[in-house]
Amino acid sequence: GHPLTQTFDTAHTNGIYAVALPGATLTTATPTFTLKAGASQTVAFTLTLDQTVRLHQVIEGFISFKAADDSQSISMPYMGFYGSTNAEVVFDNAANEGRSTFTGSYLLDENNYPLGIADPLTLSDIVNSGSYNVNWETVAASAKDNKVAFSPNNDGVSDAVIPRIFVKQNLQQVAAQILDTDGHLVRVIDLENDTAKSHYVQDTNYNTDLTLSDSMRHHPDGFKWDGKVYDRATGKLVTAEDGRYVYQFVGTTYTAGIRNRQGINLPVAIDTVKPTITDFTYDNGDITFNYEDQGVGFTQYSAAVLAIGLRTYEVPLGNDGTKNTGTVAYQLSDDQLDALEAGDGKLTLTITDLAGNSSRQTIQAVAGEYLPEVDTTPTPQVRWSIPIVHGNGLRMDGNYEIRTKDDKYTVQVMVPKDGDYLVVLKDSVTGNVYVERSDQTTGIATFDVENPNFYANLDVYALYEPQFGTFIKSPAIPSLLVFHDPDAGAYSNDNTKTESFDDEATAKNAATRLSSAEPLPGRKFSDNLLSAIPTSGLMFTDLNDNSLTLVGVDKASHCYDAEHQLLHIRGKIKDPS
Repeated sequence: GHPLTQTFDTAHTNGIYAVALPGATLTTATPTFTLKAGASQTVAFTLTLDQTVRLHQVIEGFISFKAADDSQSISMPYMGFYGSTNAEVVFDNAANEGRSTFTGSYLLDENNYPLGIADPLTLSDIVNSGSYNVNWETVAASAKDNKVAFSPNNDGVSDAVIPRIFVKQNLQQVAAQILDTDGHLVRVIDLENDTAKSHYVQDTNYNTDLTLSDSMRHHPDGFKWDGKVYDRATGKLVTAEDGRYVYQFVGTTYTAGIRNRQGINLPVAIDTVKPTITDFTYDNGDITFNYEDQGVGFTQYSAAVLAIGLRTYEVPLGNDGTKNTGTVAYQLSDDQLDALEAGDGKLTLTITDLAGNSSRQTIQAVAGEYLPEVDTTPTPQVRWSIPIVHGNGLRMDGNYEIRTKDDKYTVQVMVPKDGDYLVVLKDSVTGNVYVERSDQTTGIATFDVENPNFYANLDVYALYEPQFGTFIKSPAIPSLLVFHDPDAGAYSNDNTKTESFDDEATAKNAATRLSSAEPLPGRKFSDNLLSAIPTSGLMFTDLNDNSLTLVGVDKASHCYDAEHQLLHIRGKIKDPS
């Protein structure tokens, strides 16, 4: 067949696909031959590349041999590399640099919050609200190098750093280490051999990073930095001083020669100094306060958290990320005023810097009536408003269908009345995300959708935010498919049908809570193993029960016959009967 090369599907999944390579030909001087039974034949092929074929790429393909009667055929793969594999930039760019292949490398804290964007609570609000059209991976592109920081003070917030590193080749060795501002090595975190290149995992939505290499399956946290460095005076590990450091990775390729050692540097700071709040005052519904930080400070996303009774609210700092001080004026809403006066009359303000350090201050704003506070958190629900037109309605696959001649139209959904809901609509065809507040009087939320394609695939959900950064997400409902049909009528919401809502108990049981960062992709038990639920009463003698076993490395080394490639599996059944 025609020679092929590899290409990345960067627009979608970053999957690797083979495509025809223009300018390459594979020929042989022996296109046909006769082979007697038991005989062998050597056939030479010549791969020719013209001047249009660029250096440093994979060239591969298949050679097919067919019998004269077409009753038999065999195919043999071939692969080579034109140029040097060391010419490739092995480590993917940092996520905030752009031009990355696998969404880019970045640093997280031990709770999986990407660093350098906002404090954990504000970051949860950014991602889980849907307002910024980012997820827990893509949000890392917004990180600022001079704001990437953590605070190893054992308070449970940003106490350690975990790198997520993507590479384009299998590597013979990878060193993870920490440098100070002068470039001196102050800590070797880990040394790994035979790591695997990153790739898109089929039938999932993620790419693999270095820690998902088979060699790291037993210690996926091997790259975690707890903020300690080597003290030459004592020979012990001690918590590093506040300041700026570099988390460095150095990889050695399998190809000797120039550029067989490459790396990536990710800046990170240690900051254990809490920000301060001063002049926190309340006057007839208005609060003001000053804030200051001596460390990495804040970004444009940073916000203080105001607590009134059982509820907490966002108070934007109005900081552009270039200064560590500011003055904030904030006016309480009518609902907040009612809650303040009905409760204990106290206002509590919390401010957190980018390293996870927090300060809190409480003032007695009003006398308060000390009435019992009841948690009236509603469960959000959402339903499509389907225009009543022949052909519209429920499909055989359980989803809804609408046909319209328009490629711009207004989609209407319903949520329960008298609720403050954020409603998020996503079109999986265009990738567009629409976010609107529902009308509390009517329960209606409307979205102006534009999709020039044959159809739109719309999904919708509603969110209620009982606490800043915490959301209750409505139960899932079927999708809405809007087909572009020139023979159909215009999209109209003048006469619609809406399915009824579930009772509160049913909705509450099906709703989900979004309050933190998601686990890193590929770390769940079901992601790593083909098995799922452990079998009670069954134990293996030479294999790791319900876990990964590396043949030749773990205790399975003595039960594997490498010469004959046989694995002898032994085990015990607790109750053979």
